[in-house]
Order: sequence, then C-alpha cells, then structure tokens
Amino acid sequence: MDKLVRKIEVPLARKAIEKAGLYLVQEKDLKRLAEVAASAYEGYPLHNWFTGGKYDKKASELIMQISLKTMTKDAVIYADSEEINGFAVWLPFGFTGSKTLPFLLSGGLRLILHSGPGIIGRLLTYETYAMNLKKEFTDHYDWYLFNLSIKKDSQGKGIASKLMRPMIQFCDDERMVAYLETNKETNVGLYQHYGFELMKEEMIPKSPVTHYAMVRKPIEQVIWELPAGKLEIGESPKECAIRELKEETGYSAKNLKLLHKFFTSAGFSNQKIYIFLATGLTKGEPDFDDDEFIEIHCKR
Repeated sequence: MDKLVRKIEVPLARKAIEKAGLYLVQEKDLKRLAEVAASAYEGYPLHNWFTGGKYDKKASELIMQISLKTMTKDAVIYADSEEINGFAVWLPFGFTGSKTLPFLLSGGLRLILHSGPGIIGRLLTYETYAMNLKKEFTDHYDWYLFNLSIKKDSQGKGIASKLMRPMIQFCDDERMVAYLETNKETNVGLYQHYGFELMKEEMIPKSPVTHYAMVRKPIEQVIWELPAGKLEIGESPKECAIRELKEETGYSAKNLKLLHKFFTSAGFSNQKIYIFLATGLTKGEPDFDDDEFIEIHCKR
C-alpha cells in the first residue's frame, strides 16, 4: 500500500514543483548539487563532526553526492533554476535511511579512502539516531525535508523562500505532516517562520552536536472558510472567484465587486489574496473535488 501511495504522491509533488516554475534536477546535476551543499555547509556543526572536527569541503561534497545517488528514484529534488544557486531535497514517507550496500556502491569507498573509516561510523550513528527520532514525531504519511542548501554567495536573496513555499503548500493540500532537522540554532527561527514547531533539542549521541527536530502540521480541524482557490493558468482573479464560488457553493453571481487585495505574508511569500463581494446570487449545484468535504451555510 505504501509503495502505491508513494507512486501517486511523488509525481504529484514533482508536478507542483514544476507548476511553481522551479527546476527539477536530473542525474547530470548531482555534482553541482554537491558543490552547492558543500558551500552551504562550511562551518555547519554536523559536517564538522562528520569530518573529525574540522570542516572538509571534499568530504562534504562526497557525502552529498553519495546520499543523492541513493535517493534520486523516490526523492523530490529541485532547484531555484538550472543554474542551481540553491536546492531542496524532500523524501516521501517510508524512507528509513540509506542502505549500506547502495551507499558503498555509490561512492562510499571513495569517502573512506579520503577521510578514513571513522567517518562511516559517525554517519551511521547520526542516521540511526535521526531516523529513530523522526518516528517519535511523525505519523505514517509525511514529507521529510532532507536538505535545503543555498550557495554561500546566494544566501539572503529569497531563494530559501522560493524553494520552501511550493512543498509547504503541497503538504497542506495533501494534509501531510512536514518534518525536518537542523543542527544550527540560528536555523530554528528560520523554519519557525514557515510554520515549523521545535519538538526536541538534544545532543546527538557520541557527538558535540545539538540536534533540533521540527514538525509542521497541516490544520487538523474543521474551520470556517470563504469560497476560495488558486488561479488557473491564464485566469484572472475575477474569473477564478466566479469559478470557485460555483464549484464550492453552487451559487452563481450576477455581480462581483473587488473589495480588497493583499499579500498573505509579505515577509516570505508573494502570494496575493483578492476578496470579492458577490451579489445577485442564483442557487445551483456545487462541484466538489474528490478530497473536498464542505458544508455550506448561508445567512440571508
């Protein structure tokens, strides 16, 4: 059952990413991704520990290249553009960590030759710990933000928001939990800005590194909403309002007046809301989507 659901969810997520105008990376891009990640990870506590206490750019590149090779089939991996100044890696539910043999075949031996056998022990310690902790805070169906990396000279330019928004929206649409971890305290506030909640803060076993586990849940209750929806390609806000009113309530409006428009959260999103007043209503039959459960209440 899990495999079947993943076969459905992963293509849907990739489609949402493409619709947002982002670049779905290909196997040929893996080396570039590793370079961007290594740039972002300079001074990152976890990678300093992996490489014996001192940052090793080559080792960080190898770790990322190997990890990506073992998860390209099921992961949703995308970048801000083909130039790749930043990228994100999301893993669907059911991910239990890299398997030893695929890891070694994907370049693990090169990593051992470069950094010594001790690095494998530290990687396995972390992976076992991180996967066990994840199980404490996520349900069966979730999306796991495995990596978010922005090239050092591209940080602070809004790329993180551009990469985060579509998958957060997708998780909300699919009513799925989003999970991530970070090992840098300053990142906690960044992710809280996107609605993530800090669930646990503790030291990784046998390491000097602090681990922050964070969860973002979709709304888990029935709420009052206005008829609303997203613009289709080539559709004006007014046309969208007319369509959504009909689909979600069954009503058609003789008159539609724009009352106000505003950004939902100007600090990290360019999403804009348009509010219309509909008058001269004619009752009809709604046309709900398969995943919509709506009770219509009208007050005259």
